Amino acid sequence: MNSSRTPALVVAACLAPALLLGACATGPRQGATWVEPSLGPASGLLAGRVLVACEAPDFALQRNCEDQVAAELRSRGAQPLRVPEGTAVPPDRPLDPQLVPVAAAASARAVFVVTLQPTAPEGGSGLSIGLGGFSVGRGGGGAGIGLSAPLGGGGGGWGLAANARATEVAPNRLAWTSSASTGAAATPQAQSAVLARAVVDAARAGGLL
Repeated sequence: MNSSRTPALVVAACLAPALLLGACATGPRQGATWVEPSLGPASGLLAGRVLVACEAPDFALQRNCEDQVAAELRSRGAQPLRVPEGTAVPPDRPLDPQLVPVAAAASARAVFVVTLQPTAPEGGSGLSIGLGGFSVGRGGGGAGIGLSAPLGGGGGGWGLAANARATEVAPNRLAWTSSASTGAAATPQAQSAVLARAVVDAARAGGLL
């Protein structure tokens, strides 16, 4: 992997590490969910082997996200697999379908991808605006933006939004997608952990686990 292909997401701590998931965090807020109608209410699509990947504006956050999503899936009985080191993923094309052959080679039934984006409150209204788009793969030159903003209570705290997608390896189709967001927290890793749990819980609620 090329850790220099994305700019840094720089954030200041809210207060102390003890507040990692404490009072300075808000959310998660569950967004829309869609499921392929033919999949059925209890498909168990993610119950066996599943290839896990994350996209994020920062390489460290990407790695943390993948660790967190894999841990959440494993705790619910799935067998998460990581994208092998050195896998070439051109950043100018959607990540999910590019990982289907990798998943098939590993005898995985599905690909589970989570995309993280920073959000900012809109005038303290509680509404969030996504900033930028990121294509963070392996072996590409994806572009993004860097952020430097304090996290903490109030209308100016930065949050994260997650969009999760489950792609069925055969017949190579998007089978499920859901979104969630969270407000400011002590670290972006804390926000990512909350979102990983939220999207995996949504997948379980949808019968994928």
